[in-house]
Amino acid sequence: ATSSYTTNTICNSLRAIAVGAYDASLPERPATRFSSRGPTADGRQKPELVAPGYRIRAARSMPSHGWQPGESQVTVKSGTSMASPHVAGTVALMYQAAGRPLTIGEVRRVLIGTADPHAGPPGRSSTRLGYGYLDIERAVSAVRGLGHDSTVTVPAPAVEDRGWDA
Repeated sequence: ATSSYTTNTICNSLRAIAVGAYDASLPERPATRFSSRGPTADGRQKPELVAPGYRIRAARSMPSHGWQPGESQVTVKSGTSMASPHVAGTVALMYQAAGRPLTIGEVRRVLIGTADPHAGPPGRSSTRLGYGYLDIERAVSAVRGLGHDSTVTVPAPAVEDRGWDA
């Protein structure tokens, strides 16, 4: 065991897109304390990117007794489990904009290549923030022209190094 990386085996698979969480309520958008850090044990970048994951308002599951009058149907939660749906929803929008299913390679290249870079050293990845912050509009725009034309290129990741500590 080591404290130099804290991601686990499921998100460390070669094609998995690991999503960290950040606090979108603060202008500096810091990584949350509960979000795991990379790299993987073999040195690959994880997480790939971060999305809002602190104090996220979401739909609440219905209680077993049903909804009572005045009972809130929303909840506020924090965690990478609140950040990942931002990325999953973005991928769904990307599929719709592309007009076809995308390969995992295309999805990864677009998400990473359109990420809003973090404030760390230019051209470097971060052990906590990955390649940057999810940028939904840029990701969807990047695949809009793909359609069935395989000659359109999608953005490549801006960096491929081991990262800095953020």
